[in-house]
Amino acid sequence: MLFNFVIAGTAAERLAALDDALRPLFFGLRATGHRVVAVGQRYEARPVVNLVIAERGGGGMAARARQEAGAGPCLGLLCVEEPGQELRAVADAFDFAWTCVETSMFATERHALVPFGFHPALLGPKLERDPNRREAGIVLYGEEGPRPAALADRLTQSGLPALFARAGHFPDYIVCDLLSRAALAVVVRHDAGERAPPAMRIAKAIVNGAAVLAETGVAADFVPYVETCGYDAMLERCAALLRMNAPQRGLEALERFRRETSMAAGLAPALAVAARASGS
Repeated sequence: MLFNFVIAGTAAERLAALDDALRPLFFGLRATGHRVVAVGQRYEARPVVNLVIAERGGGGMAARARQEAGAGPCLGLLCVEEPGQELRAVADAFDFAWTCVETSMFATERHALVPFGFHPALLGPKLERDPNRREAGIVLYGEEGPRPAALADRLTQSGLPALFARAGHFPDYIVCDLLSRAALAVVVRHDAGERAPPAMRIAKAIVNGAAVLAETGVAADFVPYVETCGYDAMLERCAALLRMNAPQRGLEALERFRRETSMAAGLAPALAVAARASGS
């Protein structure tokens, strides 16, 4: 199949923040023999599969995209973040939906979860494999929000070596460099209303060899590779993991993730949904 990713109403500058989801998806599709058109604003006729990139508050955008595309093209909804109810209100107008977060919001036969797995192209170019040289301390990785910002302040005030790396604010090579030298990466929910910490940030940290401490609620696929705890216990757990040789634990988790997961293989259910919708 040929996949055309459409920005629609997503601001171009937001693509940097969404890169952690889109890049693995591109590599996974190409690894399974499919073709990917660079992100743009055009809708292509069948048999091309158009995927509209939707953010959590993108109900209005999705409705406009469906109207602009017309009745002919195969149009899928790609939810890279947890979809809100405003997206559910328009989802039935799309041929199918892919989500990067587990949800019961969409009709089962037209929905698939896109799990994040390993692909060699996702490895950072400066991966530090010596645990004794991962000197970047704690990297709190995520987007701007009250909960990550408050935790970053708590970590700093406690005297733990912490840096808040805001997704989309730094070029990807800088983020990879930080995570590749981090002893510990911390990923929490953007706000309390979300069901889970963002899977795309967790996967990014794992592939760069950092030990990962994620807020409880992570997808089941990640459980073997990360530590979890509640938001209020993060400070104490960070300190404990640093005492327990977190850098070595992170590198071991990366090797298991490499052996046991595959971005390409994990896409099989999503590809089946798209194939039914497009008639391929």
